[in-house]
Amino acid sequence: MRIACLMVDGSHAAAWGGVGAILGAKNLKAIAAPPSSPNSAPSSDFLELARRLVWKLKASEAASVLRRAGTHGMAAAGGWSGGAPASVRNLQDEYWPVQKNRLISETAFKAEYEVGRTGCPGCFIRCLHLYRLPNGRLCEGMHANSVRGFGPNWDVCDRRAILEVHAACNALGLDVDGTSATVAWAMEGFEHGWLSAHTWRGSTVRFGDSRQALKLVRQIAHREGLGDLLAEGVSLAAQQVGGAAVKAAMHVKGVGINEQALRSHRAWALGVAVSTRGGGHLGGSPQTENRQLSAEAGASLFGCPAAGDPTAYTGKERLVYWFDAYKAVIDCLGLCYLVYGWYDVALADPGNLCRLLKATGTAELSEGELLTIGHRIVNVERAFNTLHGRMSRRDDYLPERVMSVPVSGGIFSGCRIDRDAFDAMLTKYYALQGWDPATGLQRLPRLQSLGLESAWWRLHQASVIEAQEL
Repeated sequence: MRIACLMVDGSHAAAWGGVGAILGAKNLKAIAAPPSSPNSAPSSDFLELARRLVWKLKASEAASVLRRAGTHGMAAAGGWSGGAPASVRNLQDEYWPVQKNRLISETAFKAEYEVGRTGCPGCFIRCLHLYRLPNGRLCEGMHANSVRGFGPNWDVCDRRAILEVHAACNALGLDVDGTSATVAWAMEGFEHGWLSAHTWRGSTVRFGDSRQALKLVRQIAHREGLGDLLAEGVSLAAQQVGGAAVKAAMHVKGVGINEQALRSHRAWALGVAVSTRGGGHLGGSPQTENRQLSAEAGASLFGCPAAGDPTAYTGKERLVYWFDAYKAVIDCLGLCYLVYGWYDVALADPGNLCRLLKATGTAELSEGELLTIGHRIVNVERAFNTLHGRMSRRDDYLPERVMSVPVSGGIFSGCRIDRDAFDAMLTKYYALQGWDPATGLQRLPRLQSLGLESAWWRLHQASVIEAQEL
């Protein structure tokens, strides 16, 4: 399956990018590693910094909410209010009635299925739910994406069905977002007629049909019937069908998306569009708009007074540029983005990371040097996409319906992405990155400043970019 992922300890997934498909193609089924111990005891400086960080986490309202309700409670279908936007019926809309959202809220799942909490080893937040399925099996996880992807994106408000699909994805090694996007595309296909039961030997799936959707998920894993087509992922499956099916494929850079707030939250949308791995919000997409960061804080931290205003376009490229680099650093250090500043910008402190690194004896870096490492990573990934995928500005866009079909109701009723305003925002983002504004291709001066001349030469030798800088 092209949407296969790596599962760690049963419920943690390295999902986007098809890494599971790569390992599967090599017949590598599992990797086992024995427990290891640190080479030396942590220094007193490190322990003191860790103690201070724990204090900050316990004082953070966002971290407290994660501890209490996980991402399911914070950002799943409808959010806390029940009216927050989410992908609905294959992103045809982003408004789902509050009464439906409340049927699949964290509180509703807790009352019926939760038997405990779990999390990553050593973390006191314990943001993951431990649910007991009706058949008695335990199921970990249920982050927000599973709830949104198998709830409003499929127009399903059956808690048991959503939990069973999530558990099936864990057991089968299926990427939640890729599965949601692909099955939702098929649901729209049968609704509009460019997929037919006759062609697929009686196979059909409709919006709201949770039982058939679960069956189809299992068929994808075994490449049976219609599942054989859907196992290709939404972009390639749509290309095989052609016509209207291609426009209905919700993806960025070929990666299926199951998103929220693309029509209403401008920095979030830009971060998803420019994501180097395609359609990912765990990169440059900030939470400042959801958290309604004050104008004073936005101006002081990012030079963007509108950082907390979802519908404003002005300055949002600055947020994405900063969070792109910061998230790359967080990944390098093996830290959790949820508690290191994504949900609470007060915890997104590069200086604290520098002090922790120094206390371990690993490196002594300034904040600027640390973020430069993040920018290097983003640029290496960008160069990889350009070299191997011939990607450019045309690939840094959202699906057309996000720009043409407005939200039908709720607090963001009428919102959609304005193409001209998005183009202007994208051009300013390229300027910050030092990339060509017309094509999105990287320029030699920027890569030289990051010590990545070799990447530019590889692109030039492959005739991907011209030698105008020489």
